[in-house]
Parts: sequence; structure tokens; C-alpha cells
Amino acid sequence: MNDNTKTAGIVKYNPAAPVQSPRMMIQFTEQQRPMDMICNAIEGEMTDESRTRRAKAIFEEAYIHIATAKDPMPLCACMQESAIQCLSALARSGLSLNRAFDEAYLIPFKNVMTLMASYKGFIKLATNTGLVTSIVAELVYEGDDFQPNLGTTQTIHHVPGFDHRGDPKFVKGGYGIAQMRSGEQVVELMGVDEFRKIRNSSKAKNSPAYAEWETEMQRKAIIKRLLKKVAKTADSEACRKLVAAISYDDEKFGLVERGHEIAREHSRQLEAKVAAQLGYAPEVLDVDSAAPPCKGCGKPLDHTTSNPLCKTCQSEETTSSGGLFGTDGDNDTDVENA
Repeated sequence: MNDNTKTAGIVKYNPAAPVQSPRMMIQFTEQQRPMDMICNAIEGEMTDESRTRRAKAIFEEAYIHIATAKDPMPLCACMQESAIQCLSALARSGLSLNRAFDEAYLIPFKNVMTLMASYKGFIKLATNTGLVTSIVAELVYEGDDFQPNLGTTQTIHHVPGFDHRGDPKFVKGGYGIAQMRSGEQVVELMGVDEFRKIRNSSKAKNSPAYAEWETEMQRKAIIKRLLKKVAKTADSEACRKLVAAISYDDEKFGLVERGHEIAREHSRQLEAKVAAQLGYAPEVLDVDSAAPPCKGCGKPLDHTTSNPLCKTCQSEETTSSGGLFGTDGDNDTDVENA
């Protein structure tokens, strides 16, 4: 179909216009440009007919997902371009918007529609790699009998109680276990303070995702941190999909884009902690220790500055300024945020 042709009853794709109605997802299937964008995002070898059917199925899933939302209006107010980009990411991941599977959700941020994979979605992507046979992510609540042993032989003893189960106010922490096909077990522990830091540093901290499914977001934090270890062990199409899904989620909901903003807003001590958390600092200074020496003359630095040179050395320009965010380390370190 020529995308410029006016078809009775069909609202043409307009990137800057709002979605307006769940039915717009169905109307996209009748227009060449939206269909081409989704078809191009679908990976794997298949016939053009199969690719077209898959693209239409994605739009139909999106229609049902939006129409059955508790409040569809915020999603309908999102720009059409963001909806297509969101569904393109869904097509690349291979996840489903079918609520029966709980693999992924559409989340509105003002007028931008965003795809959010659930912890179940990440488990699916991990098992698709063939490296993992099973993954468990559990939360520990107040009153649970929980005894982890992370020595040479890693074991976790967890007998859950039922008084507070499902209530985020009583969460004390959580853990994840990935059973590798090789027989190895990969274990990850997280405390409630880490959950709070992740939420407070997330662009989605006030979104419906946290407001309605906080415990699921906590499970997802565990799974993502666990899978970052798993994803580095092999290179395959399934592994690349897993890495891409984690990167997308970090970009949309995580700490990546907020790291530098947080660093600018806080003191030098807190800046060092943020840099360590994001993994891009060549050196992390111990904020509780004495002031570090100037890299130029060796005199103690003022804790109120992040420059590695004292004011005298800065003015004399006797040496280059590497520093916390400078050039004397490798700033291409993998971002580690959950």
C-alpha cells in the first residue's frame, strides 16, 4: 500500500501525533511505513509472509495490551513514533505483550511509550541462550528463615513465612540463583538498601511500574544483575538479544543517563560512590579516609573539589588533569547498574 494514499476510516501514521486510541495499533497494520519498521526489526531468517504475520501479531498484541490496561489514556496520549520504536524493541527481543505470559509491558512516560521487560521476560531471554537451565529470583521478607552461605560451596537456606509475603514494606532483601548447563550455580544477593538505591536512581521511580509492581521490579533488579554475569560467558544471537534487552532496560529505566547528573548534584564524596556504582571511574577514592594527595605536588586536596590537582598546580598547569572522570583510566568500562 502506498503510505500516502488516503483510505476510508484509516488514520495515517503521524510520528508527532498521539496514539489517541488502542485501535490505532490495528490501523498501523494497514499502513506501509509502520509495518516496514516492525518487519525490519524482526530478527532471524523467515519468509516475507511470515515476517509480515509476525509484525501484525505484534500490533494486535499491543492493541489488546493497551485496551485492557487499567487506564489506557496515558498510553493513548503517547506519540505514535514512540509507540513504533517501542514495538520495534519488542520485535527485536522476541518477548510478548500477552498479559498471560507477563513478559513485557508498555509504560507511558508523559507522552513517550516505553517497553519494560518483566523479570519473567529476562528469565525467558536467559534460558533461550542455552547457557541457563533455570533461574530463581526470590524476595526475603521480615520473619523468613534465611541463611545464605557464600563460601566455597554456595548454598541458600530459605524458609518463607506468609504473614508479610507480597508486601514491599516488609522486604529485607532478595537473591537469585542461575543453574548453568555446565553444572555451575551463579548466586546473587541484594539487600533492601540496594533496592532503594536502584529505585531512587531510576527515571521510573514514580512510574506505575514501581507504584503497582514494586516487588516485581525488585525481582527484576536481582535477575538483571545475575544475568550480566551470565551474558558475558558466550556469544550467540540469543546472548546478544539478552544483552540488548538489558542495555535497553538500563537506558530507559536505569542509572546510565542519570549517573553524570547525580554526580554533578552531589559532593565529591558522593560523586565517587556514584562513579564506583556505574563502573566508569579509573580510581574510586575512599570517602571516609584522609584527603587524597594532589597528583601534581602531593599535598592533601580539599574534599570539596573533584579535581585531582590542587589550585596551585591547576594554575601552573604543570601536569594533566586525569581525575575521577578524566583520561588516565579506561572510561569504556561496562556500565554496571541494576
